[in-house]
Amino acid sequence: MLLLLLAFGLVAILVPALTPRLGRRVFLVALLPAVAVVVHAVAVAPTALAGGVVERMPWVPALELTLDTRLDPLSWVLSLLVGGVGAFVLLYCVRYFRDDEPGLGRFAGFLTAFAGSMYGLVVADDVYLLYVFWELTTVFSYLLVGHYTGRRASRGSALQALLVTTLGGLAMLAGFVILAGQAGTSRLSEIATRTPDGAAGVVAVVLVLAGIVSKSALVPLHFWLPGAMAAPTPVSAYLHAAAMVKAGIYLAARLSPGFVDAPVWREALVLLGLLTMLVGGWRALRETDLKLVLAFGTVAQLGFLSAVIGVGTRDALLAALALLVAHAAFKSTLFLVVGIVDHRTGTRDLRKISGLGRAEPALAAVAVLAAASMAGVPPLAGFVAKESILEVLLHMGQHGDPLGWVALVGVTVGSGLTAAYALRFLWGAFATKVAVDAVRPGKVTWMFLAPPAVLAATGLVLGLGAAGLDAVLAPAADALPTVGEPAHLALWHGFGVPLLLSAITIGAGLAAFAIRDPLGRLQERFALPKDANDAYRATTSAVDRVSSRTTALVQRGSLPYYLTVILVVVVVVITAALLPTGVPLRVRLWDDPTQAVVGVVMAIAAVAAAVAGKRFQAAILVGVTGYGMVAMFANFGAPDLALTQAMVELVTLITFVLVLRRLPARLGSKHGSSSRLGRALLGVAVGVLMSVVAIVALGARSATSIGIEFPRLAVDGGHGVNVVNVTLVDIRGWDTMGELSVLIAAATGVASLVFLSSRSDRMPEFARQSGRRLLKRSAGQSQSDDDRGAWLLAGRTLAPRNRSILLEVVVRLVFPALIVLSLYVLFAGHNAPGGGFAGGLIAGAALIARYLAAGRIELAAAAPVSAGALLGSGLLFATGTALVPLFFGVDALTSTYLDLDLGWFGEASFVTSTLFDIGVYLVVIGLVLDVLRSLGAEVDRQQEQDEASPNGGSAAARLEAEGRSPR
Repeated sequence: MLLLLLAFGLVAILVPALTPRLGRRVFLVALLPAVAVVVHAVAVAPTALAGGVVERMPWVPALELTLDTRLDPLSWVLSLLVGGVGAFVLLYCVRYFRDDEPGLGRFAGFLTAFAGSMYGLVVADDVYLLYVFWELTTVFSYLLVGHYTGRRASRGSALQALLVTTLGGLAMLAGFVILAGQAGTSRLSEIATRTPDGAAGVVAVVLVLAGIVSKSALVPLHFWLPGAMAAPTPVSAYLHAAAMVKAGIYLAARLSPGFVDAPVWREALVLLGLLTMLVGGWRALRETDLKLVLAFGTVAQLGFLSAVIGVGTRDALLAALALLVAHAAFKSTLFLVVGIVDHRTGTRDLRKISGLGRAEPALAAVAVLAAASMAGVPPLAGFVAKESILEVLLHMGQHGDPLGWVALVGVTVGSGLTAAYALRFLWGAFATKVAVDAVRPGKVTWMFLAPPAVLAATGLVLGLGAAGLDAVLAPAADALPTVGEPAHLALWHGFGVPLLLSAITIGAGLAAFAIRDPLGRLQERFALPKDANDAYRATTSAVDRVSSRTTALVQRGSLPYYLTVILVVVVVVITAALLPTGVPLRVRLWDDPTQAVVGVVMAIAAVAAAVAGKRFQAAILVGVTGYGMVAMFANFGAPDLALTQAMVELVTLITFVLVLRRLPARLGSKHGSSSRLGRALLGVAVGVLMSVVAIVALGARSATSIGIEFPRLAVDGGHGVNVVNVTLVDIRGWDTMGELSVLIAAATGVASLVFLSSRSDRMPEFARQSGRRLLKRSAGQSQSDDDRGAWLLAGRTLAPRNRSILLEVVVRLVFPALIVLSLYVLFAGHNAPGGGFAGGLIAGAALIARYLAAGRIELAAAAPVSAGALLGSGLLFATGTALVPLFFGVDALTSTYLDLDLGWFGEASFVTSTLFDIGVYLVVIGLVLDVLRSLGAEVDRQQEQDEASPNGGSAAARLEAEGRSPR
């Protein structure tokens, strides 16, 4: 099963790449995993029906989470539906779409991924794994419903379905957490056999019901399903007939053994199901769009299924499963028929279609077969299921359960409505109507008709072979208790009340169809002014208004205001938390007198920065506090931290300077400061509070610090003696990967704010296209014109007033040494001060020196690579190094080492975690390069573009005027 899930994922990734070559035939590739699911289910059928096939694989061992999958009788039935119907729908897509359909590859990938997610949902035996697949079906449904991205209705319907089902899924997740806590396990097969108890159990049941109601479109959350008909017809045939909407039905059936005796469960499912069946059936009689007729019919059938499953007996579940299978066959058939009708006539409006039955008798025959099964006409599967349900409900009422009589009446009325809208569908799609032009002659190809024809024939075969259907469904139903003699599915149960009621429903449907015009006028007269969809729109509009007003209130565009709110909350909350603590305060002013001196310097610099009148002055003073921390780290014997902090301060200070170029020199030159006293008091309060927090935290320690184990872990597990570096790349490697992601996000955010028209990094392209000759020509002078020479490649592109020969000489001499030093720090960091962070910062400082000495063109020449490529490759390198150990059967990030004999050069030890550190090194260099190209080179370019003219300005500006300068 896990391999099948992997196959779905791989094919979903592969088919978009194959689409340009295969066109719509790519769906033949996409259906292979679905076919494999059917083949696998058939192959393991004896084992699955006898008890189940179980696969377990560790997922998050620390949290005791595993990838548990189980193919038992219930999931076996659903797997056949997911795989079988999915395969036919994907085959249908080969003729439904054109080769030049926009987004065809994307659609094929999403539909394949959805099928895999649905398969994962029905075989998952862990509630958290089930939730993951539950939400994946929601996400892929959103992407599929919104396939026509240019249509507002498509985007709105996709968002509506996403919001409704996601909110229900989140509520269900909370219920799963409670249930797993009560049961002591997250295994679904064990939770399903336990009855939730206590107030927490009732809350959990209600939360799970919220997920079921939202996913299976029960009243009052039924409105999203008709809206989702904006999707392509294959999506409606699969997601909204045989797959996604059945997820809630499946979960209700799965949990029934234990939940049937829980408060609320039984009554909620039966009553909501009946109400949904009646509302859906009534609305289906009003619609004129064939897809909407089927959509509201689907809503009604989902309510039908929910009500029967809610009864909570073995016979009821058996009948419900029969209806589930029959519904998947006839409803997917009818949706596929609608797609053919739409292709054939160009419309789905039943008022505008006439004579199609005569023009396409084979198509009409397929639709009649499916609609008859939906209406419950013998000898089809729909009749077998409906008569079994009527018998179960009658038996339930006769044994004194009033809910049985309520359900029997509701199901009888709802079945009459079902027969009526089935006839309305056939009449609307195929009848010859007065004053309506007949459809043009044409022919539906056999490949287009074959999928719905096979699915329709399946309903007939299952009806005639009801005994065989009973044999495969009974093992799943046996999980619930039996009341009296167990019932069996059969085409003929003899004359009796259920057969009479079934005949009455068909007769009522015929009568309702016969008076369709008066009935339509009656519906219009008594139609409610607002429906559930209007309630949704009103709710979302209200949320938008409240959020806009809240944003206008709290998001004023004032950074001081935001900081004030944040800091006030910090002071109030932390002070309230500290007041009741009785932690003994143990204060030691310093370990060494030099710490006091450094502390005083840092305090003076901090106060001076707060009262500084110029921005540059404030930046320098803030840097003094940072370098004070460098001194502190060095005093405590932490050279790694001191080195890294020093380089961070250098890069940060230069970044500040780059930004300050475009800002007024003096603080408050445009907007003066207000409430100085209040700000000062707040700053003092925060400073004092943080000091108290530090003292309390140090005094509150009662257990031995885990830090004393790090030196041993560094040697034994990380094969290095530099505890700091080994911690970063081995012991706490996952944390480092998270930090790398944050760095990349920060670099991307900064660059996106600066680049005006495009985020693309074209400096490498410029560096490859330019050389010394281009740069000398762009400068418009020869060596003899300027006796100062060019120590750096782009020195001559600078205006003479901006050049410093001394700086160019120093950078020319120092740059190679800094690069070599960065590499040494990188590779020596496992057993000496250094590592990827420090090495990357040193290399970044070297690039900063090149930029400061000769500008942005020098930066392009010094680093002719894309910053994004460095960031991405660094993260990929680190991630790949972390995951490689999994292929050797050990945990991720597990490191090993190699002892190398270098002959005359001695011996060396290479640790595999050094490869992880190389990824860190690349990310840090990419971050510095991205900052330089955005806050440095791009700001330069914008400024030069504002000032330059074709006949003046710097060489770089003239290149820009000629349209050749990079961004």
